[in-house]
Amino acid sequence: MGTLVLQWKRTITAVPRYGSWKRFCWEGVLPALLVGSSAGLLAAIGGALKDSQFEGFIPAKFIRSPIAGALAGMIFVHFSKAWFPVALAVVGGERAGVELYKTFLKRQVRGIHAGKPILYPDWFARRFYFAISFGISLTVCLFWLFVPR
Repeated sequence: MGTLVLQWKRTITAVPRYGSWKRFCWEGVLPALLVGSSAGLLAAIGGALKDSQFEGFIPAKFIRSPIAGALAGMIFVHFSKAWFPVALAVVGGERAGVELYKTFLKRQVRGIHAGKPILYPDWFARRFYFAISFGISLTVCLFWLFVPR
């Protein structure tokens, strides 16, 4: 959550760099939303093609990726002026965000392990600690990216 607040502050402070709100929206926000939602739409179409024969088409799952991609685009657009690296970063950020959501927030067991009994429940309970260590390492990396040098 702190990273999102820091990124929001960075986005708001970017307005003077563009000169006006109108230019900021046309040159900063709209391209980020376009690249982000396009990358998320690409991931959503791929997921629908891959999974629809097994679970049917679920509109709520389909729309999740373009929304997550748009949010990732708003974050990653500040790192480069070239759109291709931003698009690649958005695809990776969207996938990482959605998979972390499904695994740790929904606690959903997916893939080849779905429907199987949990053989080691003590490790299932310990994965919270792995999530904390992942979150700490991610926060440290993002901190070093956002700290001005």
